[in-house]
Amino acid sequence: SVYPQFSLDAINKLELKFCTMVKWDLFISSSLYAKYYFALRSLLEKQDFRRRYVRMVGGVDNVSASEAMMISKRSEMMKEKALSHLSMSM
Repeated sequence: SVYPQFSLDAINKLELKFCTMVKWDLFISSSLYAKYYFALRSLLEKQDFRRRYVRMVGGVDNVSASEAMMISKRSEMMKEKALSHLSMSM
């Protein structure tokens, strides 16, 4: 359990209260989702950049160059896919 101090019943009641207060309007546009996704991702990347950089260039936990390239290509592919979805939603 992530928050053992809260019972499942308490969490369910909180969820119900939240949904009631937002009048069950839980729709989030793809552009709003992308905006916050990339904002949060950039915060995470800035916070963790130094550790990941050191790891990729041969510091702690040695990541091979080929693995680093795969990660970079996969990240770029996901970025392009998200931008494509974003442009289609506008």
